Amino acid sequence: MTTATHSPGDVALAPHTMPEAVATRFRLPHVETSRFIAFWLGLPMRTGAEDSSAAVAAALADVDDVADRGIADLDGMFVLLVYDKRGKTWSVYGDSNGILPLYYDDIGCSTSILGMLSDRTYTIDDLDRRAVVDFYLHGVVLSRRTLLRSVHRLPRRTVLVLRREGGAAVRPLQDVARAAEDSETCVERYFADHARLLGQRRVTVLLTGGSDSRWLFCLARHHLARFRTVIAGEPHSAEVAVAEKVAATAEVSLDVVPETVANIDEDLETMFLDGDGVVNLVQHHRTWQMACHESALGQDVLIHGGGGEFFRDTFSYQDIPIYVGKPNIEKFYRLRLSLSSAVPPFTEPVYVREIRREVLDRMHGIASADKHRTYNEIYLIMKAPWIFGGVYAMYRRRGLHVFAPFLDGRNVAVALARPIAQKMLHRWHRRVVSRRCPQLARIPMTTGMTLSDAPLDMLVDAAAYMRDVSLRVVNKLARRWWGRSPFAMGASAVGRHPDLAEAVRGARVTERALGALAAAGILHRDQARERALAVEELGRLVTVGLLVERLTVGTP
Repeated sequence: MTTATHSPGDVALAPHTMPEAVATRFRLPHVETSRFIAFWLGLPMRTGAEDSSAAVAAALADVDDVADRGIADLDGMFVLLVYDKRGKTWSVYGDSNGILPLYYDDIGCSTSILGMLSDRTYTIDDLDRRAVVDFYLHGVVLSRRTLLRSVHRLPRRTVLVLRREGGAAVRPLQDVARAAEDSETCVERYFADHARLLGQRRVTVLLTGGSDSRWLFCLARHHLARFRTVIAGEPHSAEVAVAEKVAATAEVSLDVVPETVANIDEDLETMFLDGDGVVNLVQHHRTWQMACHESALGQDVLIHGGGGEFFRDTFSYQDIPIYVGKPNIEKFYRLRLSLSSAVPPFTEPVYVREIRREVLDRMHGIASADKHRTYNEIYLIMKAPWIFGGVYAMYRRRGLHVFAPFLDGRNVAVALARPIAQKMLHRWHRRVVSRRCPQLARIPMTTGMTLSDAPLDMLVDAAAYMRDVSLRVVNKLARRWWGRSPFAMGASAVGRHPDLAEAVRGARVTERALGALAAAGILHRDQARERALAVEELGRLVTVGLLVERLTVGTP
């Protein structure tokens, strides 16, 4: 077994690429068996393996045909490139839920859209304008598209095959039956399974004022001898105050990384590259700065609570108090997926109706009789790979691998199978945190609820729960109609820099991006000015505008 030097960058393949070229150009870690050579980006893991090399080697051991069986047993976030020496073909695999992105076209594949722009001759004519509208409406691309017409994203549970004679084909990943997990302990067991690997890395736990990060913080205290704890937010904000109380109670130091806007132009330019042109530059500016901070300190793994929503009733809030019956797809779309009801200031508004119809058709294709499972599966299949994948890949380009137990396939499968009654009032979180860290369970979150499973605490929390759900629905409606949320929750509770909106609006990068969209005939500048776009809307336009600029004038 041989292992190359790790690089946090991206990788590109063509059907004729030889393994030696991958090792030389991209310096990826790799292992070799008698039949296969495997390279990877990210952090593949396997129960009992002390590191990623051992995990991949075990996955490929004793495999004499396709490598699916062993690879389907890997945990973690990764892209794995397997060269079959006998068949002289490449098979490219994503992680269990397709979170880390892989893109492909008729020429080959890459983990970076911007990388494909550098290697190809794409121009503004290759831009998919419907996908631009999709990104503006939803913050991600919910239709079966990317921002480039001929570029596709590899779906979850599929394999991309590149044959030596040329061409790319996508086939389903061969299903591998895994032993059923116990619902209450699946995440705990997952964390314990990989604690040895994490113990060899420089780990940071992202602690917030919510339930998901507290659950993982609690497990980290039990399984890891050392780790850093960090929150990205403004000092004295509501969520930072909760995180500080949790850390103080646990007698752990907390590093608060406040957002800064002094170098906003440079930040947006660099973040556009790190985010690969698919990450909202305003929405994730704060956490990107946190990733830069941790990377500068030499940290290389971030424990993140993404996917904790599947263990709660998050995607069913819009149906309260009627939790029975068939799924209401249109209502779920309006209140949970669509970010704006207003017609965007684009030159071709007809695309709005087409995209919404296409997205709704795709949602109906996922729907089943179980309304709550339907909502979760829609989010898992259509939104999670984009919203988490883009951000996690951005962190990886900063040198931070992401450990996100709630998003791993075997844990999500357990969460999807559980009835809604076991998720309400954070019941799943309560059972684990109350048992493992009772002192931390009693500290109120930013919602006002605790994670204590004591009957009296749960009774008091029920009122806070209804208040929290109601405010979230009001905020969602307000964002759709007025572009702003009246109540501080989520990112607002953490605290944005007070000058962020003004800094983004006055940035040279913003002017260039909007100018590129207008010059390409996509954006009505006058309508955009009249609308007084909210800063989150502006972030989506700046992201797409910088991509349009590259397609128009070429990559610098």
